[in-house]
Amino acid sequence: MMGKTTVRRTPLAGLMVLLLTGCGSMRLTPIPTAVPLVTARPPIVHLPTAQVQVPTRTPTVNKAPSSPTPTPTALPPVLVAVEPGAPELLQTLLQGLVDAFPGEYNWTTANSTDPAGTVVAGFNPDRPLGYWVYAAVAPFSTLTDGVTLAELMGASGPLAGRPFLVSSEVAAVLQAVWGALPPGAQVTEELTLIDDAWALRPAFSIVPFEALEPRWKALRVDGLSPLDRPLDLTTYPLAFAVGLRGPIDSVERIWSALEVLNTVVLPITNRDESRMTVVAMTGVTALTRATAYQMEIQGLTYPGEEVAAVLQSADLAHISNEVSFSANCPYPNPSRQESNLLFCSDDRYLALLDYIGVDVVELTGNHVNDWGTIPFSRTLGFYRERGWNTFGGGANALEASLPFTVTHNGNRIGFVGCNPVGPQNAWATNDLPGAAYCTIESLTEAVAALAQQVDVVVVGLQYWEYYSYTATPLQVRDFAKVADAGAHIVSGSQGHHAQGFAFPAGRFVHYGLGNLFFDQMDQLGTRQTFVDRHVIYAGRHISTELWTGLMENYARPRLMDESERVDLLQTVFSASGW
Repeated sequence: MMGKTTVRRTPLAGLMVLLLTGCGSMRLTPIPTAVPLVTARPPIVHLPTAQVQVPTRTPTVNKAPSSPTPTPTALPPVLVAVEPGAPELLQTLLQGLVDAFPGEYNWTTANSTDPAGTVVAGFNPDRPLGYWVYAAVAPFSTLTDGVTLAELMGASGPLAGRPFLVSSEVAAVLQAVWGALPPGAQVTEELTLIDDAWALRPAFSIVPFEALEPRWKALRVDGLSPLDRPLDLTTYPLAFAVGLRGPIDSVERIWSALEVLNTVVLPITNRDESRMTVVAMTGVTALTRATAYQMEIQGLTYPGEEVAAVLQSADLAHISNEVSFSANCPYPNPSRQESNLLFCSDDRYLALLDYIGVDVVELTGNHVNDWGTIPFSRTLGFYRERGWNTFGGGANALEASLPFTVTHNGNRIGFVGCNPVGPQNAWATNDLPGAAYCTIESLTEAVAALAQQVDVVVVGLQYWEYYSYTATPLQVRDFAKVADAGAHIVSGSQGHHAQGFAFPAGRFVHYGLGNLFFDQMDQLGTRQTFVDRHVIYAGRHISTELWTGLMENYARPRLMDESERVDLLQTVFSASGW
């Protein structure tokens, strides 16, 4: 977890004037019809990052001899080659060698007619330089979560009879490492690979780690995923050693020359965990009514017992907490009658959020001011004391509209959110706290501005609530507008009922994640919940893993068993039109 972090927000002066003149001055009446979200963002604040210590070589220093020595006999040039499919970095390293030592190293081609002294850079090395990581993938809508290495190599098990597509580059790698392609594998164009796989789904492929994108689902191989952290590359089946092979004296000459050049940090790899950030997005949290009652009798951390692990392992764990903490909140009434719809949480319930490892709190909920604005102000203070960052709400309309931005492991990430649906007393005003009001148009303007400043934009949208797996046409339209404006991840924070997905312009949209902590047990769809584990690497959102839970005892989401998970995924994928 990232621990406590204070983030400074500096709005544009022009925006402040706009809000102060547009919001009116009196308490909760009336809310203006169009309070725009901020259309510029504060400076990025660099948080401490977990750095991976990678050893570097010290250049060789030649000391002057103390006495004359014979002039060494000139060595014959070493022939060097790069085998097909080898990482481009190897080509770059050897090109630097040839350029730095002309006449000592010469290019040739890697084939069976090469002279016996050729050093080949590629796979199956005698002198490893690192690991190149690949991922077994399928379209995101695939039900299969994992395969064995034997099934992958043999195109058997869940892969049997399914299209197995690979690019020509990956085909060369597999032939070099495995000796052959999986049976029935088809070589296709790299540029159309994912579109071809979606058209032929269920279809499978193997791609380099850096080629992952949200429309791919990364499959586990022998229980391991390239998205795991930490991951031992010596045990992951699709981490292939790369380096040099050939006559040992020639290999060592190249190794020594590389040490002199000192142009590379070893080990080389296309997967560096120091460039990875995991963001865990969740659905509705409301520590009230029957959920709060169960916390009183089962223990304050009871609701988080099974979901905590996925949140604690994230760099940025998100919750959308809809209910403020109040000093005079009464003992919880578990009744779900219509008369029991004004919510508050006891201060002690913060222990649950501490336990699951919250980093970012979304404040777009429509119950944030149920108990009044003073509890909401106190709640903001609790979050600040813990170093938790917030977005989508705040001490006034201006603060509520500001995005939260952070840099982690080199990835610049911006969170922005709002509530276009109300009710009116939930919205922040010029001088009172609450959720950020917006229209879809003002939200898209804010997203477009934020996208110019960060690598990945994450949006939490408190939309109209629909108790169905399928998004409505209006929901599809509005979420697509937000994605098209530049949001890479759009989460429906309103979703008490689990809903489906979309990929407008390749961006990730989840219309509704379901309840994380809330007591709606009357429908299967309100008991089912997702935690979306988004992986960001080198400034890109590359993949999303789905944690699936089922609410029990009005409070606690537990990990689904395999049949429950398949049922949910089949349902939401069908609702997504897949």
